[in-house]
Amino acid sequence: MFFLEKPTIEICCDQEDDMYYVGEDVTMKAELKNASNVLCVVWQTETPNGDQALDITQSKYKGTKITTEEARLCIRGCLDKETYFLLAAFSDGTEISSNRIRLNIIKGKLYSFECEFNVPDISLH
Repeated sequence: MFFLEKPTIEICCDQEDDMYYVGEDVTMKAELKNASNVLCVVWQTETPNGDQALDITQSKYKGTKITTEEARLCIRGCLDKETYFLLAAFSDGTEISSNRIRLNIIKGKLYSFECEFNVPDISLH
């Protein structure tokens, strides 16, 4: 007798500790394992009124890609401590969700440094 493993979804952020500065970009990656007959996958966030699908057509999510094997969520200029997860629906009517990641947004300034060196023109005669 042959048993198929149950499909799973695991997501992780591009920072190990899920910690970001206000305004920093965030990338989350999800891998769907043992997933066949996937109808759709949808990024979700927790809200006070329940879970809500993200509108990934907004410019805030530019660079987001979704396939039936993997998904990537790119959040530009993060401002909030939100919790994200991925929901997948299958042709047999079942749904599974990934682990949930709560972003740790640190208040403070994200600094960008530019260095410019003025090197005098030294001519050797």
